[in-house]
Amino acid sequence: MDCNRKFDRFQRILVLTLSGVLLSCGGPGNGGNGDGGNGTGPDDSNTAPTASIVVPSDGAVFLDTESVTFQGTATDAEDGALTGGSLAWSSSLDGAIGTGTQFSVDALSLTVGTHTITLTATDSGGAAATASISITVNQPPNASITAPSDGDIFLDTEAVTFEGAATDAQDGALTGESLVWSSDLDGEIGAGTDFTAEALSLSVGTHTITLTATDDDGASATPSISITVNQDLTPGSISGRVFRSQDDAPFEGVRLTRSGPDGNMEVVTDALGDYDFSDVPVGTHSVSVMSEDLPPFGSFVVSGEQQVTITGGLVADGVDFGFRVAEVGVRTIASVSSAGVGEEVEITVELDLTEIPLPMSGISGTIEWPTAVAGLVPGSATAGDVWGGTGGSFLTNESPLGTLQFVGVSPTTGIVDDVFVVMTFRVTMAAADSAPFTPNLEELDVFDPNTGVSTPLLDIVILRVTTARVTVQ
Repeated sequence: MDCNRKFDRFQRILVLTLSGVLLSCGGPGNGGNGDGGNGTGPDDSNTAPTASIVVPSDGAVFLDTESVTFQGTATDAEDGALTGGSLAWSSSLDGAIGTGTQFSVDALSLTVGTHTITLTATDSGGAAATASISITVNQPPNASITAPSDGDIFLDTEAVTFEGAATDAQDGALTGESLVWSSDLDGEIGAGTDFTAEALSLSVGTHTITLTATDDDGASATPSISITVNQDLTPGSISGRVFRSQDDAPFEGVRLTRSGPDGNMEVVTDALGDYDFSDVPVGTHSVSVMSEDLPPFGSFVVSGEQQVTITGGLVADGVDFGFRVAEVGVRTIASVSSAGVGEEVEITVELDLTEIPLPMSGISGTIEWPTAVAGLVPGSATAGDVWGGTGGSFLTNESPLGTLQFVGVSPTTGIVDDVFVVMTFRVTMAAADSAPFTPNLEELDVFDPNTGVSTPLLDIVILRVTTARVTVQ
């Protein structure tokens, strides 16, 4: 009896227990609906954390020789600040790279290229958040200088050719402005895979030559060599000519001096106006023309002195001196362009002496007409006072026929500016023809009261002569 009662009691307890189990699992039973009843499945009350990457910054670039530090943070509503294994870092190129709020890696351990770095923060309930940035791991280019060789020596009169090459893992062969050459003495001297530094462009001395090869991400390589540039002391020469600028006529017998590191030297122009200084040492020299050997009243076109720098073996030719001599204008004017036989025509001759900078107190000369028109002047030439000052006079003497000698005397102070001599001839047209009146100035002297010297101008000036023509009908 007692045993039967105990068994019945056990059965009732077992049934109640199983029923409770079914109810708690959402199975059939008091109000069960097939969906688990009031069961919640996954814990929907858990909030996902928030995560952020502090360093590096998005887009950062690192050389593969650098150390890269990663730092991030994550917070969770339920768990608070997440640390340790709750923060997992990964790279799109290298996979998992670290854990925790901060860690560092050598860039060499990261693949060269652009990485998407992801920080995954997971809370205790399994909810996760991610933050991502992009970084680039850059390998510097490989660069080399192939010419000149380290320790090469050059003269400053030589051209120096530089050659180099550079390759980059991402950009390939680098060229153009990606390759910059510099000297510690002269600064930047060129660019590209090769270039030539012209003679005298490099300073004398020992240079450290550096080739800087830079890729698109700013990584660079800087191989360097040492070269020496010595001064070339081979003597050179300076040559040229001295000539009249109006017609290129040479000046013979003109002295020139050269002043330089070796003192003063003198040469004289030959019949062609040429001169030559030989064995001229390296350095700067002044070459000048002795103006007293040239006609007075003239002027150099540029200068009577030139600076010439001689470098090793330089032949400095074409160091010329153009000299413009003074000019006297002889202008002839006819009162008419045509006349009849027997008519009188007035012929005026003007002498323009404005380029003769003398305080003239006297002038003399001779005008001779060509034979073709000399017979038309039967003693009819006259001239008036041209000086216009008190005490001035002008005298003429026509002998022989067609020749006019004149003498002018100015006031004692002399005339300096705008000196003109005007003579008028009254000519009777004797025969039908075309008569060209071109005066030949056979003699022209001026007297300087300051020096008491009479200067023959025809030896030192150029005449600008114009012709008057009268047609006789």
